Amino acid sequence: MRVLVLGSTVVDMPMMIDHDPEDGETIQMPRGQMYLGGKALNQALQLFNLGVDVRLITALGGDSLGQWALNELERTSLPVSLIHNKETFTAYAVPVAMPHKHFIFHVPGINSHVTISDLEELAINWEGVDIIVLQGEWPWSVSLWAAQQCSRAKGKVVLNPAPAPGLPHDLLRLTDTLISNQQELSTILGVPEVEWDQAMANFFLAYPNLSVCVVSLGYRGMRYFARNGRRHTFPAFPTEVVDPTGAGDSLLGAWIWSIGQGMSYDEAAVMGLRAGALAVKHLGAGTNLPTRKDLEQWL
Repeated sequence: MRVLVLGSTVVDMPMMIDHDPEDGETIQMPRGQMYLGGKALNQALQLFNLGVDVRLITALGGDSLGQWALNELERTSLPVSLIHNKETFTAYAVPVAMPHKHFIFHVPGINSHVTISDLEELAINWEGVDIIVLQGEWPWSVSLWAAQQCSRAKGKVVLNPAPAPGLPHDLLRLTDTLISNQQELSTILGVPEVEWDQAMANFFLAYPNLSVCVVSLGYRGMRYFARNGRRHTFPAFPTEVVDPTGAGDSLLGAWIWSIGQGMSYDEAAVMGLRAGALAVKHLGAGTNLPTRKDLEQWL
């Protein structure tokens, strides 16, 4: 199985706060640290850690953050094809985790400026690609073009619509597997979670290429809806949460690997939840993603 992951690399500067701040409160942090992140980077690293033949296609700016990210990428040994624009800056984000809230300040930088021409210049061999993984952190027009190339070559499209606003119907029509969180799925379906069951039945009718929809429910676990009508909810595994930023990306990578190993949707769901539970135990989304051995030795 050969996988291409196309999308963002982001320099993460996480802030872990031990209480919910009052309005106007200034919080002094004991330390600050940078980590490699970004949805595409995290997803590619998770697949790589599980032994998948994967390549990341990503973009970095010409600033000091870009040079730092490039050095860190080289240390991972992950195969990378790089779009490099010296005229703009590298994306960065500040994930903030508090006892009862988790949110992210995201500055997209170069990721907003990636073009179809950038991908054409990489001369990608689409004929050898089994799966591409796309997200919403590049312009949708670029992701749609990549999905079209992959589909023409008989590859499958895995779409992680994060963020979901603006998602084109033409991209959904090419998607085989949709992997989202609960907020993103409600945005796409246009209904709250309590109405998902009926909405998903209509969704499969509208998008006949779609095989399965996987939904991360955060601390509640995950759920999937299959075209054959099967749907199942799985509770999350108990775990110590240090940094929840990469949980969904780890779940996605483990799901793709599991299906590639011939596992059922139920088995892939369990592996995805194991991966997510292990990923959140360390600070830095992309630095401590689980390996195949970690998942198989889960007790």
